[in-house]
Amino acid sequence: MIERDKTRLYRRRLDELETDVGEPVIPGEVGEWCESVGKALSDVRNAWAPVLGVHEVAYHGILDINVEMGGRVERLRADDTRASNRLAVLTRHLTHATRICDPDHTSEEPVDDIEVLRTDLLTWVAVARGHEKEVDRWMVEASLRDSGFSD
Repeated sequence: MIERDKTRLYRRRLDELETDVGEPVIPGEVGEWCESVGKALSDVRNAWAPVLGVHEVAYHGILDINVEMGGRVERLRADDTRASNRLAVLTRHLTHATRICDPDHTSEEPVDDIEVLRTDLLTWVAVARGHEKEVDRWMVEASLRDSGFSD
């Protein structure tokens, strides 16, 4: 049940990030956008770490049920690593954009750069959701193969 709570929180955090990122970037309000998205992104990062543990439990479960799915599990683990690395890069880009928007340092607002970051963040959210569904599906698939219900 704890694992389900962790993934539920993570999925809720993804929804919140998507909502914040989906807000249009308006000149003069880029700093506020960065701040809002930064908090949502931090919440996602905090929820992501426990989900990686949940994934590992699932991967061990898949392999316990069906060792022949080792290649699939390695691909899923690689996807976890890619998602973590991409999340770190996006966080750095947002931190940089936030610094640029700080009125104490500059009056420049990187609206075009933020639009690119916005697209990248929305893409990451979509990929992250797909990965979560894939982990769930392969756990079910392994169970079905073990019980003889799959082809």
